[in-house]
This record gives sequence, structure tokens and C-alpha cells, in this order.
Amino acid sequence: MTELERIKELTPKFQGTILSTINSIETVLNEIIAVDITHDPRDDYERVHFFKYFENLGLQNKIELTKIILTINYPKILEKFSIFFTELGDIKKTRDTIAHNYVAYEADPKGEKAKLLLEHPIIKKQRKLTEKQMLGLMKKVQKIRDDTQKIHVLVGIANGHKF
Repeated sequence: MTELERIKELTPKFQGTILSTINSIETVLNEIIAVDITHDPRDDYERVHFFKYFENLGLQNKIELTKIILTINYPKILEKFSIFFTELGDIKKTRDTIAHNYVAYEADPKGEKAKLLLEHPIIKKQRKLTEKQMLGLMKKVQKIRDDTQKIHVLVGIANGHKF
């Protein structure tokens, strides 16, 4: 199998992993905010009210709100995950690129030295990714999801909740 064939085969998994994992991260950010804001995030009425209020808040705003909550109320948690928001911002940019760009490929005539091309339909800006970079980003987004879940648990414990 050529490198181009491997990249073409990997592309849907790459896209799906990044997009679905970011959605999962966004859900956990909602939970972190809920644990901090609501008195009992397990109370169904409060949770429904909370999620109805925040459902139209964009991911970037949820990231910023979570960072503010951690900075003010949980500085030790923020310190423990000091590069979390930088990494999350990088992955969010990757998610935006995947969601808003055309997919194409480039390779030499033998199908080697292949890259995934993500090209913006209007400004024609391209991002090129090798197979190794795609696999690295998939691993990175999984780590960020795991860190998000750890932060959620720590915020819950700080608020007296057992998980």
C-alpha cells in the first residue's frame, strides 16, 4: 500500500476522531461549568436549566469560561494542567480547519511523500499534514480529552461530589 493510499484510508478516521473528540471535550467543559455554577449538578431541574442556558454558547466561550472558573476558584488544578488551554486551543484550530476546508491530497507519481491537504474554499489557504502528523494529532486530542475528564473530576471533588 502506498503512502497516498494509507493517508486516504486514514483521513475519515482522522476527521471523525478530531471532530467527535472535540464534541466530547465540549460536553465535559459543560460539566465542569455546571459543577462550579450549580449547587448540585446531579439535580435534574438545575442541569436542564443550566444546559438550556449554555447550549448556544460556542466552544471558544466555553473554553474561556472554564479557564476563568479554574483561575478564580481552582488555581491548583489550573497549575497542574498548565498547558491544557494552549493544547486545547491548538486542537480547536485543527477542528475548525477540518470542519471548514476542502480535502485533497498530494503525492509524488509513485504515491509516496503524500500529504493530506486541507484548503479553505475562499481564501485558498492550505494546511498540509503527513500521515505521522495526522496520527500525532489524533493522539494529542485523546490526551486533551483525558485531561479534560481529570479536570472535571478534580473540580467535582473540590465541590464535595463523588464520582
